[in-house]
Parts: sequence; structure tokens; C-alpha cells
Amino acid sequence: ESEASGRPLGLGMGALMAKKGVAELGPVRVEYVAGLVRAATHYEALERVPRALRRAREGLPPEDVDQEPSAEDMAYEEARALCSTPDLPQARKSAGLPWVWWDEELAGLYWEEVFELFAVKETFETFEIYAHLATSFSYVCLFGISAPICPLLALIFTSVEVRQDQLRLLWLSRPPHPDEETLRFKWRVSLGAWYEILSFTCRLSVIVNLLLWGLTYEGFSDTKPAEWSSEDWWRALALFLLIERVAVQLSKLLFQYFSQLDHDTASAYLRRYNRLRRAFAQDEEDEDEKPETRSSRQLKHEVCRRRLTRIPSKGLSSLM
Repeated sequence: ESEASGRPLGLGMGALMAKKGVAELGPVRVEYVAGLVRAATHYEALERVPRALRRAREGLPPEDVDQEPSAEDMAYEEARALCSTPDLPQARKSAGLPWVWWDEELAGLYWEEVFELFAVKETFETFEIYAHLATSFSYVCLFGISAPICPLLALIFTSVEVRQDQLRLLWLSRPPHPDEETLRFKWRVSLGAWYEILSFTCRLSVIVNLLLWGLTYEGFSDTKPAEWSSEDWWRALALFLLIERVAVQLSKLLFQYFSQLDHDTASAYLRRYNRLRRAFAQDEEDEDEKPETRSSRQLKHEVCRRRLTRIPSKGLSSLM
């Protein structure tokens, strides 16, 4: 589309392209505006959305980064555009009021749209992820001998699910937030109770797989298990108990050798917690030093702004 319009997509920040059109969906007629906005963070990109949407509706071409006005000028421009809208309560006020963007009704409308874009009604939780992985691991361990291709299929499905969870965490769900009072996330960075579940599954899988193998094993002769004598059954039972003991002891050694605590994850978690604590402490110091010239609602919105700021990512292309 950019080649057809003669305008290549730039590599900088800002509105790259926009398209306005009408879609006929049976008896429903939908007017839409689709575009692409690029910025260093999700929050900065959302700040550019209202202005890019208004310019696309007015039929104005996308702007380059060097042509965009300053953030303050863009705020005043959006405020004047909002004041000139007849269906808003602020239409009775004179156009060009300073910081009308932070008026009570407009701020509430703006943050509702931001929350909708971030899909923050659902908080990202790890219980469902652990449950899926534990279920897949249990099926592979318990019934892997009956279908040797199960581990390969589980690896493929798990890889796809990892990408899906990354998509949810970055784009479709609210990231986990610390406690409001202690500013701490969940301290447990190990498997916790899931470790006991996986350990029990591994020990149970030894018995299940040996039974499946023993009930279908015909030995080196052509005699079927149903035709075995009592001596053959006792010999098979002794072999079963011997292999079961060896496998259980081997699994215990493996569980002792491999730690249930991921040290890289734990160190990254502690670094993140320390950065978060320093950031909140610095914000509190800055708020104490500033004179209280703004209302509590404005301060609350600014705190929400800072919490919505995320680490820059490459977006959907890197996930796919």
C-alpha cells in the first residue's frame, strides 16, 4: 500500500501510514480508520494515536518525525480539537483552554480508551500456564511408551504455546503488578507445589510404563503372556521389581542433581524488584519536592501513565 501511494515507510518514530474506508458487512455499514504508529514504547505510541486518528479522518498525510510539533504543542492542538467537538461537554468552553486534556470528563474518556487498547481487564497469571505444561508433561511421562511420537508432538505444542503466552503478556493482558503496600511481586521463583506434582508424576510413570511394557511384552520366544507358566510370571515379576527400583533410584539422583530453582530467573527477578523499588522511591521523592499545584485526580492519572509504560519490544513481528 505504501508503494502504491508513493510514500515509503520510514524507519523512525511517528505515524507511518493511515487508511480510511467503509466496509459493508451485510446490513451493517462500518466506517473504519486503520493505521500504523511507531514509537519507542507502547505508552508513547498510544500518546500519538488520537492525533494520528484525527489527521487520518481529516484526510491529512502522515507526518515525518522531524515535522511533528513538540509534545506540548500536540497537547494544545488535541485540546482545541476536542473543545470544538459539539457533542462534548467542553464545547461550551472557549477553544484553546490550557490542558483541557486533563479535564475530568476528557481524562476519564481518554483512560477508558487506553485501558481498552491495553486490554487490562485481564491480568496475566501463570497458574493456567503451569497447569497446561504439567498436563502435557504427565501425558508424555505416563503414556510415552505406547506412542513414542508423543514427546515430539508435546515439544511442538509447547513451543507454540510459549509464543502465544508471550503475545498475551506483551499485548493482550495486563502484566503482573506488585502489591500496592509492599511493592513486591510473588517471592516464590521456584516451582513450588508444582515440583511435588511433577515428582509424583515421574515416580508414577515408572510403574505405569513398566506395566504397559510387561503386559505387551512377549519375550524372545513366540509365547504370549497368556500362555506363560507360573515360573515365567515370577521371573517377569522379579524383573519388573528390579527395573522399577533402578528407575526410581535413578530419578531420585536426577532430582537431587537438578535444582528446582532457576538461578537466572531468580537473579533477574531480584534485579527487577530492586529497579522497581528504586523507581517508586524516586517518584515519591519527586512528588514530595514538587509544589501541590495540581489536583489529586491529575496526580492519579500521572501515576497510571507511569505504570502503563513498558519496556520497548519489537512487536508482533518478532513474536510471529
